[in-house]
Amino acid sequence: MPASAQTRPIVQLSSHVDALALTDRLEFLVDGAGQWQPGTPPPDPGFSRLDGRWSQDNFGTREAHVWFRTTFATGDTGGGEWLWMVANPHLDRVDVIVMIDGQTVARWSGGNAAAERPDAVRAHPFLLAPLALKAGTEYSVYMHVHSSGVFYVPVSLWRPHAFWRADQVRYGLSGLYFGLVAGLFAYNLFIYLLIRERVYLVYLGCILALTLSQLANTGLGAQWLWPEWAAFSTFINNVAIACSAALAMLFLRAFLKTPQTAPRIDRWLRGSAMAWLVVLVVLPLLDNVVAGYILGPAGFLTVVFLTLITLNAVRERRPGAQYFALAWATLFFAGALFALFRLGAFPHHPVLANIMMVGSSLELVLLSFALADRIRSDRLAKERAMAERTAATVRRDAAQRTLAEKSSFMATVTHDIQQPLYAMRLAMQNIVLPPASPQLDAQIAQIRSAMQLADDLLGSLATVVQLDRADLMPSISRHCVQEMLERVELLFEPLAQQRNLDWRVTPCVAWVKSDPILLQRMVCNLVANAIRYTERGGVLLSCRVRRTGLLLQVWDTGPGIALDEQGAVFDEYFRGGASQASQSGLGLGLSIVRRCAQLLDIQVSMRSVVGRGTCFQLLVPLAPADE
Repeated sequence: MPASAQTRPIVQLSSHVDALALTDRLEFLVDGAGQWQPGTPPPDPGFSRLDGRWSQDNFGTREAHVWFRTTFATGDTGGGEWLWMVANPHLDRVDVIVMIDGQTVARWSGGNAAAERPDAVRAHPFLLAPLALKAGTEYSVYMHVHSSGVFYVPVSLWRPHAFWRADQVRYGLSGLYFGLVAGLFAYNLFIYLLIRERVYLVYLGCILALTLSQLANTGLGAQWLWPEWAAFSTFINNVAIACSAALAMLFLRAFLKTPQTAPRIDRWLRGSAMAWLVVLVVLPLLDNVVAGYILGPAGFLTVVFLTLITLNAVRERRPGAQYFALAWATLFFAGALFALFRLGAFPHHPVLANIMMVGSSLELVLLSFALADRIRSDRLAKERAMAERTAATVRRDAAQRTLAEKSSFMATVTHDIQQPLYAMRLAMQNIVLPPASPQLDAQIAQIRSAMQLADDLLGSLATVVQLDRADLMPSISRHCVQEMLERVELLFEPLAQQRNLDWRVTPCVAWVKSDPILLQRMVCNLVANAIRYTERGGVLLSCRVRRTGLLLQVWDTGPGIALDEQGAVFDEYFRGGASQASQSGLGLGLSIVRRCAQLLDIQVSMRSVVGRGTCFQLLVPLAPADE
């Protein structure tokens, strides 16, 4: 049965009451045509009580004309000045009509879209209708609300002195919030100017977007900053929400460094940021109702997405991730409640109406802690890296000094030992000039072999010393490789015959561009190694011209090199498992080949089969034909 057919409730006013919540004492009528006026029969189903609705004074996000009514009885002490307050700064138009016995005695109009607004309305973010009531009188009060967007109508009645006392508390809490935001903004701006890290710049953008949203949501923006644009407060709030969501995605990318650490998540974040930018572009084309139904669910899903990513960061123990996750969890809870509140799921409550202010303030504080923790972790990591680099520099300098001292010592020792060997070689030549007896031939051959071996070892050591000291400067020139092949053949043919090995050198008239002395040393080292480790069969030194250079190959039929040893054959002092204790050498020959090849830009490679032999290859740059 409609309330119009029942006894209408009467609100008793007295001097003992300073504030009175009227929400549960109001009747409402949804005027679909927007043409109804008090004093005429209401359309079906007539007025209904608000307290019968689950959401009470919250009609969700919509555009509508809604009438509210109640009856006041002032009695002997209830007269005087009262303030009719509607605590929603987003309503477009509000008309309050006071009637006695069907006759209008007072009328007030306000709202963001009103053409003329009294000074009291412009001086406060909420809608305040002053009521002058006489004692001992019964009043019928009608309120017409027309708005699009967030449509909740919390109504209360206040004595002026009680209202201004409560208003001081409201302004104090708002000042506390915006003071906190201003402090965080100044602090993080100072940090950004010091370290110039982009994550702080995005964070400052988040602060500005959330501050703009709260200015629009609380009505303080329309009161102080854009009074002539008060009708666009809901639109400004929607733009601020879209900007803060897009900046949140960018902030998360910069904070967690997802482009480097999590490319897959980074693609989702970039896509979400682009989606919010698209929403931002199309917002001017949407009315507030459609925008509200888009922003509510989209904002909720965004906060869920951000929360899941930050929880994953906590699991991976990222710096500052605990504060970061707590910040987004706080905003997730606040955003979920606010989205449900905007959609009409809950009745109006001051905490719900300002839940985003509470949630965003906590979020900003926690994000500031997260940034500080991450910067501290980065600073500690940089200090550790710097300490490690310093220690590595000290170790490298010490190693270089040790190497220089060792190289200097080895150069001196090598030079000093080579002098008596040279003298011994001259003496040996004098001994063998007269015809020697057959008994001395074997002993003289053994002495010659030992002296040649000692000379080779000292030559290798001298080359290693020069390479270590980096004072071995190649002398690149154009020369014919055949001359070098002939010298190598004369040098190693007696040694191969002595070991009963087949020794062949293929002739080659190609011209190469390299250091002839170092190239010959490299080839000699490879040939010496091949002859040293080959017991039967032979050794072949061949040349083949390729498009990329001259391919010098040293083939042998020795024991071969095992596959697991082939990666270490060019290391210093390496002697493979196929070597025998009786075989001479220090294992420096191949390491000299590798290091000389690096100086001469020569490619070195090898292939080997155990039991069949080995082939070492040098790819030497060819000299251009026009030189």
